[in-house]
Amino acid sequence: MRDAAGGGQPRGRQGKGAKPRNGRRRRRLVRGVLGVLLVYMAAGYLTTAFRRVETEGPVTTTAPLPTMKGALLTGVFSVHTDRSHDARGTREQVAAAAARAGLDFVVVGDHPPDPRKPGWEFWDPVVLDGVLVEGGQELRTPEAGKILAMGVDTTFRRWESSYDSLVAVLQAHDATSFVVHGRGPRRSERWVQPTVFGMQGWEVLDLSEAARHRFRSPWAPYHLFTLLAGLPLGLGDRALLHLMREGFDTPTLMAYDSLRMEGPLVATAGLNVHPKLAPGPFLFPPYGPFFRTLVCHLVSPEPLPADPVAASSVLSEEVREGELFISLGRHRRAGGFRLGAVDGAEVVVGMGRDGPAAAGVALRGGFQDGGGRRLVYRVLRNGTEMAWLRGPELEWEPPGPGVYRVEVYTYGARLGSTFFRLRPWIFANPIGLVEVGEPAG
Repeated sequence: MRDAAGGGQPRGRQGKGAKPRNGRRRRRLVRGVLGVLLVYMAAGYLTTAFRRVETEGPVTTTAPLPTMKGALLTGVFSVHTDRSHDARGTREQVAAAAARAGLDFVVVGDHPPDPRKPGWEFWDPVVLDGVLVEGGQELRTPEAGKILAMGVDTTFRRWESSYDSLVAVLQAHDATSFVVHGRGPRRSERWVQPTVFGMQGWEVLDLSEAARHRFRSPWAPYHLFTLLAGLPLGLGDRALLHLMREGFDTPTLMAYDSLRMEGPLVATAGLNVHPKLAPGPFLFPPYGPFFRTLVCHLVSPEPLPADPVAASSVLSEEVREGELFISLGRHRRAGGFRLGAVDGAEVVVGMGRDGPAAAGVALRGGFQDGGGRRLVYRVLRNGTEMAWLRGPELEWEPPGPGVYRVEVYTYGARLGSTFFRLRPWIFANPIGLVEVGEPAG
């Protein structure tokens, strides 16, 4: 049968011919979408693949590398369990994941759902699978922001009184306290006090804050895809670290540089990981990948004791001392990092401390067991960039008094001043060099 005009193809044949044409259109559409997605993913990678930095060549060292006196403890801060109102997971799961990552301690940062004390023993320090799980608390204060407190013998959710009264309670408990989310994207959590009176530390890096910021950007789908694809392949830690596109150049770290000039203030890093789902024995997101990202390395005169109360005391005391550095990935290899202000073979000022500035004193850093040759050291004075020095080791003479900070980067390849995959790796607590006669911290 033909159409009304009496021409053309039979209707049956026209119907059959339409399907191949529709199929071709769909294939072209799919190829177009895949092409756009491929370009988008490639652009997401390339935006952080290359960086131009003017560096000085490798130095010839004259002073020996500082030696570590004592034990090196590795661990993570600000981990949430089901004691927090918005998280899942148990202390046992935390300890098991930390043991697999080779960590010595985990500082929990739970916030209880109310001021009552159900299951109070869950806040006490405990050693599980050879890992110290320290029961820290995340406290909100309306005047200041949020802090992570270790050693507080009371459970709070929100401090309704003044900031000075909170500091008095912390001092009465001899607590070790850190400002967290200092310059994060959420205004309700930012630190608004002009000082950090009563605090011993400042969280300079926060993985969850980086994720919040990143997932609001145009590159959110790129990072979400790499994270979901990386988790089952064992690459979740790399995908998480890739969220930190700004590296060490963040408002939170800039604020820390300003505060550190007033006196010693320990720089720490927080994961702020909140597992949201617990299907059976599994957690999502799991603790494991996070425990291989922002890891703190702490120099202690001795390993942690087996007794959890004694171990908690040692951990708290050594955190206050501030001889600590942070690694972004590859934490086992980072354990060989050493840094100090030296005069010949003598270490005159260690990380996190202040000491006298004197002629002949130099910043000496490197890796006891080799960190690789593709390293770059960035030196800052009072928060201002002073020099980029290619590795494998660092020896640099400060021009005068100031607070000096050293960062270590790795890279894949270099062509002149252009670096491929220049990645932040180690953040060391600053070394303060003061005029002779001025008080040192």
